[in-house]
Amino acid sequence: MTYKATLYDTWYNGKVNVTAVSDTILSDAAAQMQLGGMFNFTPYSAEDAGKRILLGKDEKDRNVYWSIQHEDLINRHMLVNGTSGSGKTTAVNQIVKELFRQGHHIVYLDFSHSCTPKQLASHGIEETFQKDNILRSRLESVLENPEELTSALEIVQEENSILLFETETYSDEVESFLTLLYETILVREELEIFLVIDEVHELNYAKGSPLYLIMEMGRRNGISLISIFQGPHQTKPKQYSMMNQSDIKLIFKLTDHKDAEDVAKSDALKPPGKFIEKIRKLAKHHCLVIGNLEDSDGELENDRFVEVTVPEI
Repeated sequence: MTYKATLYDTWYNGKVNVTAVSDTILSDAAAQMQLGGMFNFTPYSAEDAGKRILLGKDEKDRNVYWSIQHEDLINRHMLVNGTSGSGKTTAVNQIVKELFRQGHHIVYLDFSHSCTPKQLASHGIEETFQKDNILRSRLESVLENPEELTSALEIVQEENSILLFETETYSDEVESFLTLLYETILVREELEIFLVIDEVHELNYAKGSPLYLIMEMGRRNGISLISIFQGPHQTKPKQYSMMNQSDIKLIFKLTDHKDAEDVAKSDALKPPGKFIEKIRKLAKHHCLVIGNLEDSDGELENDRFVEVTVPEI
């Protein structure tokens, strides 16, 4: 019996049909065509703790990971796009919980009411988990007393809690807080955090702004950014270009044709027409994972992509 699979790779201009005589041979053949191996589908082991984060499963039920500790990663930022209701928030919360389980430090910044207890509970972070592990602080209080931030970060390091800073809406105070956070983390060389921001398109992206510095400095400043917004239509071209420099992108369903077109062009998905339609028709909790993905030989390959189903949490 023969088996046929459809692979997608930017280096092969779209579809590549592979026929093989068994599942094992199919996987090997596919790996060879991907120039060094498919993405790292090997089972998770205790040795991976802290190194790789499960993103989901591909069409053959193989795990796809974000290799967050790979030495060749440039910035360890993640960009998440998707229409409202596409599953992007649940996916981010799944990633946050896995990061937390592996001992990484997480900071949420909420100025869009996306991290209220009710909102988090409806997107996979149950109330019990919130009460046990999330410390909430008002952004305004931290700006009035910057020592609160220092104390909170010390608690994060000692007790492995998740910090959540919230305010009612975007304002200059959000920028002031980000500057304070950036400068505080910068002098604490032993501390690295994953910073999660929804509606990140609201932020100032001009040269010298905290968002610019976080994106440009990458892991060197101790901050890895997980940025969330619906799609390119919410940003200026220069801002989207900057955010698109993230090491890895999760693209959920984009109903807007222009958004899907901009993503396909920005990430050189070829032929673009087929990928525009693919992005527009992705099922809920399905996404394209695009960017620096680890192959089966442990090498980090750039500009790779695969469709995954996000695990339930």
